[in-house]
Amino acid sequence: MTRKLTLFLVCAFEVGLILSLAAWNANAEELWCKVTRKLDSEREYSREHLDKYQPGVFVRTGAYGATLSRCSYGSSGKHSCDEYVADKIEIDGSTGHRKFYYHRGQFDVQVFSNNRFIENNGRGTISFGQCWVQ
Repeated sequence: MTRKLTLFLVCAFEVGLILSLAAWNANAEELWCKVTRKLDSEREYSREHLDKYQPGVFVRTGAYGATLSRCSYGSSGKHSCDEYVADKIEIDGSTGHRKFYYHRGQFDVQVFSNNRFIENNGRGTISFGQCWVQ
C-alpha cells in the first residue's frame, strides 16, 4: 500500500470509531432505582430497614445491552452491589415500559414509562420504587 492510502485508511478508521462511540453514548442511560417498598411472603420490610440498608438497583443501558446492579448497605455499614448482565430486554412500543431479565438468577426489573419500577429478586422478594436518570 502507498503511504497516502495507509494514512487515508487510518483516518477513516478513527473517524468511524469516533462516530460509533458518539452513537453508543447517545443511546447510553443510567438509572438509579431506589426501593421505597419491599415485601416477601412473610413480611413487609419496615421504613427503618429501608432507611438503614438503602436498597436499590442501577439499570445501565447502551448499545451493548444492559447491566443490572442490585445494591445496598450491609450490616457492616459497607455499600456493595452485585452486577448482572441482562439476558433479555423487552420494550413495549405502546407504553414505553421496559423489562430486563437475568435468567440464571430468575431476577428481573421492570421500569415503567413514569420511571416507577418493580424488582423481582427471583427468590420471593418484590421491591417497588422510583428511578432517576444519573
